[in-house]
Amino acid sequence: MSQPLPFLLCLILLGGLTACKTPQAAEGPSRPRPGIDPARTEEVVAQRYVDATTQMIRGDLRTASELYQEVL
Repeated sequence: MSQPLPFLLCLILLGGLTACKTPQAAEGPSRPRPGIDPARTEEVVAQRYVDATTQMIRGDLRTASELYQEVL
């Protein structure tokens, strides 16, 4: 009965340490760069993924690969 307690305590501590080490927690919320609309950027990226997936379904893997590379 006493064995699960140290194991659970260890998991809780590791989870807390991991949460503290995430970049967002360490650096705070990210700020958009001046002149860049984050909503528009997300919209463009989402559309590129849709376009690439459509090309892949059509069998045009070269175009799909190029579109995915643009997103990355």
